[in-house]
Amino acid sequence: MSGTVMRAGSDAVTAAVDEARALYAARRPRTSALHERARAFLPGGNTRSVLYHRPFPLRIARAWEAVLEDADGHLAALPSSPIAPLSSPPPPCDPSRRRPLATA
Repeated sequence: MSGTVMRAGSDAVTAAVDEARALYAARRPRTSALHERARAFLPGGNTRSVLYHRPFPLRIARAWEAVLEDADGHLAALPSSPIAPLSSPPPPCDPSRRRPLATA
């Protein structure tokens, strides 16, 4: 087996993690803005602080079947799905299947 082994806590690992976090944040400006807004109302900006990861948690805007779409429009399939990450949203819902929400 060849390659470099990096130990947790090493400068190389720390630099790689910092780079990954910066890329995550740069690709998700809307998610970042939603997180900052949520921080005014929720401790840590979310209800699941024990599952929080830096720089801010993922914000799912919608989901269908085994596909998730974040607030910035990035699509991904759930890991247990045979579907690969997608590049387009689902087809629109058939209007005949839509119904208004019940009012109390």
